[in-house]
Amino acid sequence: MDSSEDHVSGAASEFHCRPSITKVLNAAQQAFSTLKQSPVKSGRKSRDDSSGFACFIIMVLIIVIIVQLWLFSLLYIQLKHRKDGEKKTEEKENIFVLPSEYRLPRNVTPLSYELVLKIYLPFYVDFPKEKNLTVDGEVRINMLVRESTNVIVLNQAGISIEKEKCSVYSHDNAFVVERLDYDHTHERVSFYLNDVLPSGQTATLKVSYTARVLNGTYGLYQNLYVSNNKIKIAAVTKMEPTSARKLVPCFDEPDFKAVWKVTIVHPVGTTAIANAMELDVSNEPGGEWKKSAFKPTPIMSSYLLAVFVSEFTYNEARTNRGVRVRLWSAPGSESQRDYGLKVATTALSTFEKYFGLNEVMLKQDLVALENFGSGAMENWGLITFRRKYLLDLAVPNASLTSEEQSSFLLNKYNRHMDIESVVTHELTHQWFGNLVTLAWWEELWLNEGFAAYFENLRLVSPGDDELAIVSYYL
Repeated sequence: MDSSEDHVSGAASEFHCRPSITKVLNAAQQAFSTLKQSPVKSGRKSRDDSSGFACFIIMVLIIVIIVQLWLFSLLYIQLKHRKDGEKKTEEKENIFVLPSEYRLPRNVTPLSYELVLKIYLPFYVDFPKEKNLTVDGEVRINMLVRESTNVIVLNQAGISIEKEKCSVYSHDNAFVVERLDYDHTHERVSFYLNDVLPSGQTATLKVSYTARVLNGTYGLYQNLYVSNNKIKIAAVTKMEPTSARKLVPCFDEPDFKAVWKVTIVHPVGTTAIANAMELDVSNEPGGEWKKSAFKPTPIMSSYLLAVFVSEFTYNEARTNRGVRVRLWSAPGSESQRDYGLKVATTALSTFEKYFGLNEVMLKQDLVALENFGSGAMENWGLITFRRKYLLDLAVPNASLTSEEQSSFLLNKYNRHMDIESVVTHELTHQWFGNLVTLAWWEELWLNEGFAAYFENLRLVSPGDDELAIVSYYL
């Protein structure tokens, strides 16, 4: 009897039965067993018992049928859940296929960009209110036509393009942009031409547009700081992974590497820097705007594009090979720049010697920001940092007690460790990531793997002119 009850209860548990079903089965079994063991005493009693027994059998059969139907329903639910699970698994697998829907066609590929940006920052120049924190942009994209096509597809997000000011030419042939087709879901815009671009030729697409200096920490965004006791707004970029398209229509994928030649028009009273060395700085007619033109960059991905416009000042040093290194921060923080500048200069000298690729860097700017979404960003030639990973602790004005002095020295030591780790990590990316670039984001681990290793380089002592691997782990 005990084994039978265990079997029934086990079967119910096997199919995740509710307690009420288990009780019904056990009650039916007990009733049947009791009846089976009862003796038959007389004729009429026997007939009554036989009639009762028949009713009981019918009742048991009904219960069995109900239980079977219930089990079939359970089986149906399990099969349905299995199919739903397979469907969800298929949907999850489709997530890995999904990026191909966002990928640009390969019928044309970029060779170079000529980008002009006019950035409207407040408090410097009188301009219409609606122009505040906007950007007037013009880009000429020189492309190689790999397959004949009459459609050029670029990435864009939140950019207003003037179709009438768009044009395409290839050698002596001019093409008309007949219409623009925006795909906001995939952050693309398609330029439909009046004729076909022949395969194997080069072509140039000119686009005039308007963008914005954004809130947040992606694209070209606003960074607040204090200068001369006034709150100012700097314009700075963070493009990785897919935010270059918020500033300029472009081929915003890492394997579309191209040369960038950037010109920035910005208010007098500000300074503009970009990835490459400055070529020329001149005043615009009227004397309220400056034009800063920069040399062409090495061939690079769009996510490394960087510009910065502000009143920041800098300290400067040189590597052993003579590469210019400047550390930029808000006015008033000059005394906090020395250690980060020393680490950066020494790291570059070490890497140039270690990797043997001296042509990678012609200059290096490092910028300390109050408002930055990550620890740092390895833009080629213009690395941006969260302030605490680049600037030293400020020396206290007041005299410190012995305990306060010990605490300050410990915090200063920890700050130096952070500066060394992050600065060397980001400078490593100038080779691993910028020079040698992932084809798609699934290979990002390779960039970060090399950088994570070389970030363990440390200054053995403050006077060293070379870094070494030093273990700080017990």
